[in-house]
Amino acid sequence: MVSSSISGQEGAFRSERQLAAVAAALAGAPTPDADPALVARTRAAILRGEDPLGEALMVLRSAEQRRPDGATYTPWAIVDAMTAWGAGHGTAARVVDVGAGSGRYLLAAADAFPDAQLIGVERDPLAAGLLRANLAVRGLTGRATVIVDDYRRAGLPAIAGRTLFIGNPPYVRHHDLEKAWKDWYRGVLDRFGATAAAGRAVALAGLHLHFYARTAELARPGDGGVFVTAGEWLNNTYGGALRTLLLGPLGVRRICLIDPRAPAFGETMSTAVIVGFEVGGADPAPDETVDCRFAESLDDLRAPAAQRVVERAALAASDRWGDLVCGHAAAPDDPDLVPLRTVFRVSRGTSTGANQVWIAGEHARDLPDSVMLPTVTDAHDIIRAGGRLDDPQALRKVIYLPPSLQRFKPAERKAIERFIAWAKRAGAAESTTARSRAHWYAIKPKEPAPILCTYMARRAPAVARNVAGVPMLNIAHGLYVRDGVSLTPEQLDAYAVWLQRNLTEHAGVSYAGAMSKFEPRDLERLAIPRPDAVVALVRAGGVLRAAE
Repeated sequence: MVSSSISGQEGAFRSERQLAAVAAALAGAPTPDADPALVARTRAAILRGEDPLGEALMVLRSAEQRRPDGATYTPWAIVDAMTAWGAGHGTAARVVDVGAGSGRYLLAAADAFPDAQLIGVERDPLAAGLLRANLAVRGLTGRATVIVDDYRRAGLPAIAGRTLFIGNPPYVRHHDLEKAWKDWYRGVLDRFGATAAAGRAVALAGLHLHFYARTAELARPGDGGVFVTAGEWLNNTYGGALRTLLLGPLGVRRICLIDPRAPAFGETMSTAVIVGFEVGGADPAPDETVDCRFAESLDDLRAPAAQRVVERAALAASDRWGDLVCGHAAAPDDPDLVPLRTVFRVSRGTSTGANQVWIAGEHARDLPDSVMLPTVTDAHDIIRAGGRLDDPQALRKVIYLPPSLQRFKPAERKAIERFIAWAKRAGAAESTTARSRAHWYAIKPKEPAPILCTYMARRAPAVARNVAGVPMLNIAHGLYVRDGVSLTPEQLDAYAVWLQRNLTEHAGVSYAGAMSKFEPRDLERLAIPRPDAVVALVRAGGVLRAAE
């Protein structure tokens, strides 16, 4: 295993030029710019199992500078765990680090596979220089090759024996990818029959998914792989293509979802997922299982046993792999659980098109009270409610105007007309929402929902029973009882409590920045207790049965 200690030598490097000079000297090509004392200290740190060169590059280049290339180096705890996973599935004749950076995976693999060829693919010339230096100091140059190129272009010679693909594919959003590469990605997916799983959304895939596709092209039966990436593809639409590849040619064997509060990507808060796969010559049987784990900390990665196993057939039938990995999905034949959509429909609140205008403030001081209602206008209104929103006076008011002003007294009507003229000058009539209304200023609140739920945050959703019966803006979801379903107040109270206890951020779509977003369909597919069981379950302090 590689030491997890850090020497602090990165603070000694003042520029990329100096860093490159020290790396060149360590690789056997000394230059006048290389300070001999700094070279010696850096060599000693590398021999202790540290990565002073990689740490220095992370310091010299800010996160903003590295973002276009998706360069974020992986903590040693993840590197060691992934290498151990790869070694646990057999000997490798060759190890390929698909986005090598300074070479952490190759250094770990050199110990785990003492006879394997080591290949690092890295498109940044400076990072490739750091990789060469690390390999040279560790005496690995003789069995290592560094390819300075984009992994999607890089070729590999045929060898006898197993290749292990490993690494942290760079996270670059689709907005920053060239059309030619998006077309290439679609072409690869077409060849593997995976395009249909994502449809038009395939173009939204980031660079890290492209690396999976290239691996599917390069791998041969018997090869394996272990990748760590941001985990939003587990649940979203464009991830369907990758999920198809993993169920087919790539042969998923293990999935570990890492809590976003664990530092998987250094300064970048994100829900990370580690996937282990074994490439087979034939489609695996649907009753074969995949080992799954949810790691609350990096220490959890050391646990060898899976927390649960999931059949491939269940993965194939689901577009919410995150739920299955965490155990948040109900088994189809579980008689005690039903999809939320059978009890509630989920709808977002009222859209004003210009909240700064329609949320009452000093600009509404002359308006009659009858056109302003206490309203949930911020997710914090739900969070502060502590599960039960029963005080409308604590809420801000929103201005709701009818299409016709005839019912108002002359003084009230003049005040409203002045407000409408002011709102138009403020641009409230120009929003898409306002233009879609028959009378741009006429906003009608939606029927108050009995249960309110936040939908986007760096935390689990907050849920509150709407005892006050207040409307909400579109900053939250409302859970409305389905037609034909009858729930008592006690059952509604119990559902609100149950959801507050059991909802986690992993049931939504996770994005970089540890942000989880819940669309209405994300909530509607959740498994919840049957109406006739929810009260007793909550009284017993019950948690989600499928997670046990």
